[in-house]
Amino acid sequence: MKFAKNLVFSLFMPVVSSSLLAAPTNVPPLEASNYQNIPKTAEVSTYLRKIADVSREASVINVGTSAGGRPITAILLSNDKHFLQGKPGKRDTMTVMLNASQHGSESSGGEALQVVANEILQDPHHYLDHTNFILIPISNPDGRDGNKRRNDNGVNLSTDYILLSQPETQAMSNLIHKMQPDVMLDIHESSLLKKSTLGAEGYLTDFEAQWEYANDPNINAKLQAFTREEFLPALLIKTNNDGVRASHYIGEITSTKQEINNGGISLRNLRNFGGQSNALSMLVENRLDLSTGAYPTPRNIKERVRKQVVCIDSFIELAAQHRPTILELVENARRSPTKTVYLDTRYVLDEDNPTIEIPLRHIDSGKLEEITYRNATKITAELPLQLPNAYAVTEHQQSIKELLDRHHIAYTEVSTPTDVNAIVQYIAQVRITPTRRGRAKVATVLREEEKEITLKAGALLISMDQADAKLVPLFLDPRSSNSIFQESSNTLLLTKGKAGKDFFIVRVIR
Repeated sequence: MKFAKNLVFSLFMPVVSSSLLAAPTNVPPLEASNYQNIPKTAEVSTYLRKIADVSREASVINVGTSAGGRPITAILLSNDKHFLQGKPGKRDTMTVMLNASQHGSESSGGEALQVVANEILQDPHHYLDHTNFILIPISNPDGRDGNKRRNDNGVNLSTDYILLSQPETQAMSNLIHKMQPDVMLDIHESSLLKKSTLGAEGYLTDFEAQWEYANDPNINAKLQAFTREEFLPALLIKTNNDGVRASHYIGEITSTKQEINNGGISLRNLRNFGGQSNALSMLVENRLDLSTGAYPTPRNIKERVRKQVVCIDSFIELAAQHRPTILELVENARRSPTKTVYLDTRYVLDEDNPTIEIPLRHIDSGKLEEITYRNATKITAELPLQLPNAYAVTEHQQSIKELLDRHHIAYTEVSTPTDVNAIVQYIAQVRITPTRRGRAKVATVLREEEKEITLKAGALLISMDQADAKLVPLFLDPRSSNSIFQESSNTLLLTKGKAGKDFFIVRVIR
């Protein structure tokens, strides 16, 4: 299907379902306003329910509730009645999860998903014979209704997938855990003008659509290699051929003098969070046009929606073409226990290709100019750690329990004093450097010792014999790039290991 090639025509086509042939399709609220008014969350939810009312292949579920009390709505598309009731799909059917508007001010993705839902149901046998869909057009209702990036708690949801501190990210985590999607896409927009940074140097970025894969080195190696080496290159070609200029994602450019890397490698973002759940997980970031300009619709929203639909269409079609391979890779990844994790993951200079040319548009002249940057797009993985039998938590049990519960990681509580052999860490030195966006750069000097210790009643034991075991060291080892101690709200917990006192999380070896 070519969703975007005849957008207006397609929105007025009848829904073709097994139950109601030629039922009238409801016009999305954005189009109903002639693309003049961005609809509120409630209007979008109402529209999704209208779609579901005229098709047996669709149902609407409430995924959760936002910090501001607004419902988070998803539409499910499937031939499987059990899936439509919010149950996992059959293993020979691919489940695709599409998520938009984590940043509430990025509106085109959510609008595009309404179009995509409508289009899939017009020809259900094209996809629904072998694919289930979960579409969440607005995953940040507070941001959408307030035209702001964050939720009503002031939190950037797109970087909250380690702590899962917000009801919105907890809802997404629960949905992923329950429905086990095989394929995920996180849909974003990025403004051309960074007024206070790159714009102050006289430049705009010139990206139209950027794609990134789940690139954290602790994601299943075979699934990641397929996504990076086969799926991503094919997706770039397809998106370009379908009419939207696409490239591999370049991280935020705020200066002509910075280093360049690709998308973030932290599990804080949904793309990598989805990858660690063993889904083929990607992000698309389309251009958010300038707030001023001679556009036929406000901020060029009609054209932005069209381009987002093209990108989503390209992604869905390519995933369908590779369905057998994806299902096999995902199934193998979920059956393969992780034995080793890498605690230190980061970008470094690519010595084989030390520079990279990025075209930027000069604000005054409007001309493109190639800017030479240091190329730090190489990902390194260091500090390998073999998983022990278990981890034990001897202090701060309540806060750690809450984190484990949010991530569906099982644990037991010690009822009577228990002797175990453990590797105990002593934190000799901690250097905490605050950074922007609620994080801190934490550097520790550690000493480790193997010895027998007694776990007191109330200590937590976390077995490594479970699906998400690798998250435990990644989140709880103070040396990890993904540790909870990199978050400003938790850095002070590291001081509990000072002055010769052993750290409160230990590796149990027997």
